[in-house]
Amino acid sequence: MPSMIDDHSVVLAQRKQRNACHVCAMKRLWRRLGMASSLAFSLMATTASSFAAVPKDGLVARYDFSGSARDLSGQGHHGTVHHARLTRDRFGRPRQAYFFNGSDAYVEVPDHDVFSLATTGQLSISVWMRPDTLEFISKEGTGYVHWLGKGEVGQHEWVFRMYSRNNTERRGNRTSFYLFNLAGGEGAGSFVQEQVTSGRWYHYVGVANRNTDTITWYKNGKQQDQDPFMNSQYHINPKNGTAPVRIGTRDFKSYFRGAIDDIRIYDRPLSAAEVMQLYHEMRRP
Repeated sequence: MPSMIDDHSVVLAQRKQRNACHVCAMKRLWRRLGMASSLAFSLMATTASSFAAVPKDGLVARYDFSGSARDLSGQGHHGTVHHARLTRDRFGRPRQAYFFNGSDAYVEVPDHDVFSLATTGQLSISVWMRPDTLEFISKEGTGYVHWLGKGEVGQHEWVFRMYSRNNTERRGNRTSFYLFNLAGGEGAGSFVQEQVTSGRWYHYVGVANRNTDTITWYKNGKQQDQDPFMNSQYHINPKNGTAPVRIGTRDFKSYFRGAIDDIRIYDRPLSAAEVMQLYHEMRRP
C-alpha cells in the first residue's frame, strides 16, 4: 500500500506541472499579444507613411473631388462643374469622385501657366479613371474620346485619349497621352493597347520632359511606353496656350462616360517610384 507521503509528492508534482503549463501558456499569450501589437503598429506606420509618401514637391494642382472640384494644392486653381455629379470613388465611398454622362458633363479649370509644359519644360499628370462603356456615343476623329486635356482651336497643348472599341483604326480601347503644337494637327504620344473593362478603375500618369525629349506613359503604376516628341516625325514644339483645362472633355468635340478622380498635376517629371506611390495612394476619407 502506497504511503501518504508518496501520494502527497505525486499531487505536488502534478500541481507544479500544471502551474508550469499555465506559465508557458501565459508567456505564449503575451508573445502573441506583443506580436499583434507590433503588427498593428507596423500597419499603422505603413499606412501613415503611404499618406506621407504621396509626392508633394512640384505639385501645382490637386483635385480629390471630395464633394467639390476645389484645388487642394493651395494654389487656388478651382474647377467649375458642368452637369457632372458626385459618385463613389474606387474605395466605394460616396461623393468622392465625379461621374460624367458622356453627353455634356465636364469640369473646367481656368487657364494658368502651371498647366503648360512650356512653363518649366516638364509636366506630370496623374489621374484615376473608370470607363462605364467601351463604345462611346460622343466621339471624334476615327472614334476616340478626349477625357482630360488642355486645348482648343489654335491653342492645342496636351490630352488624355481613349479609343472607342468600334474605332475605324482597329485600335481597340487604346489609351494614350498626346502633346501638340499650338496649331494642332497630329500630335506625338505614348500609349498602351490592351483589354479595358467597363466599370473598372484604372490609374494613368503622363510625364512630358523637354530636357530628355520624352513622353512617358504609365498604367496602374507601371511604365507602358516612352516616345520622343520634339525629334519625332511630328516635330512637336510645345507652347503656352490660353485654353482651360477640361475634365470629361477637351474641347466639346467628344465626351467621356464614366468616373474620374484624384487628379494630381506637377511641374516636374515624376519618377517611376513616385508613380507607384500614387498608384498605391490610400486617400483619407
